[in-house]
Amino acid sequence: KKLTELNWKSARTGWGQARKNKNAGGGEMKVATKKVEYGIGVHAPSLVVYDAPAGAKRFKARGAIDTGGADQAGESTMQFHVFNENPGAMAAAPAGGGGGG
Repeated sequence: KKLTELNWKSARTGWGQARKNKNAGGGEMKVATKKVEYGIGVHAPSLVVYDAPAGAKRFKARGAIDTGGADQAGESTMQFHVFNENPGAMAAAPAGGGGGG
């Protein structure tokens, strides 16, 4: 199953709104100017929490910087972390933004 087929438990993002199949600003998701068919759009710092589906045995993910972020002046960097339990304050995101699914 794709994460975009599931509803997240909670989602926070540093700007805009966490969205399925759109970027944090509500626009089309693009990487290297090519449309991305599915994904989760957020802006740093962000935290998206899911309960793993019953019977899940593995997790595969890919990440990329949306063209809108990559085309901004300066350098764009990112880090992705996956936790199998609550990371506590280490992964705290700002209180603003966020959205349901």
